[in-house]
Amino acid sequence: MATNFLPAIFSFISLLLLAYCAVPTNAQTTEETNEALEFYPLEIGTYWVYRQRIFDDLPQFSDTTYYSIEVVADTTLANGTDYAVLRYFNYSSGFDPHYITDSGEDEYGNDIFYVFERVNPETAEVFQWAPTEDDPFNEVLVDSLTIGIPDYYITAERWDWLAGIDSTECRSAFETEVFDQTVEKIRCQLLSFVPVFYNLAKGFGLISIRLVGLETDLILFRDADGNEFIDPQHVNTPIEPEIPTGLVLYTNYPNPFNPTTNISYELPEATDVQLAIFDLSGRKVAELQNGRQSAGLHTVAFDASSLSSGVYIYRIQAGNEVLARKMTLIK
Repeated sequence: MATNFLPAIFSFISLLLLAYCAVPTNAQTTEETNEALEFYPLEIGTYWVYRQRIFDDLPQFSDTTYYSIEVVADTTLANGTDYAVLRYFNYSSGFDPHYITDSGEDEYGNDIFYVFERVNPETAEVFQWAPTEDDPFNEVLVDSLTIGIPDYYITAERWDWLAGIDSTECRSAFETEVFDQTVEKIRCQLLSFVPVFYNLAKGFGLISIRLVGLETDLILFRDADGNEFIDPQHVNTPIEPEIPTGLVLYTNYPNPFNPTTNISYELPEATDVQLAIFDLSGRKVAELQNGRQSAGLHTVAFDASSLSSGVYIYRIQAGNEVLARKMTLIK
């Protein structure tokens, strides 16, 4: 019976922390906002490799794993909102994104999924796309990069972990060493009953996470221009960017949908691409792509406002390869 009161107690404690710590924030200048954006690079080609260590008894670690995150493309949803597409490779952290799309394995058994994120250039706020049944364009505020105040507080949900309890963050900025470079770092603390800390570094993004029994550290970083930084202890990193060996057509999302959905596919090389929608009688009802495209991940928005409810087939031809999947429109 007593355990039924725990969620309310934890929420109450978090509210007390917020009330105790809350301070007024000052409007940020354009210069300060532009500087804040440097703490969260999301350009295509940006690549992070992390080492995660889990331990039961200090100082010995019981398990060490590696995972990578790479910005592989940009995409635009049907409502006109632009996002960066992040590919997670062998992600093993317990801090899950708010919405995962196209999860699966490659031919070597590596786990892969994708997450859509964007940074508002005017407010330096970071959002993740997290569609719901009622709102296919719903997004979650995961961070606010505003700097200029030594200690300040925001309401955001960095991970889909203890949503509603750990949503208030406290941070301060100071200098630190990252890959033998002195850069500015923002230290963030989730104000919940479970202490969680993470750090963002200027020019590098997320560099570390700390939780009781878990440590995650950035060991390799490559920026959008191809400049690579690596921890000298990990010159031979076990993680390599996942490169498709053939045409890949992913399940549309959301599915079922009404009336818009997104179709993603991956090209191993530049080629001519035709992407079209057919009804079950074989009649073409829409053509979404017809032309040459570069290698990599591509996402196309499909608006079925003019179509009736039912099952449709989306078919892609890239060079000599042809793939097709079904999707369901419910109105």
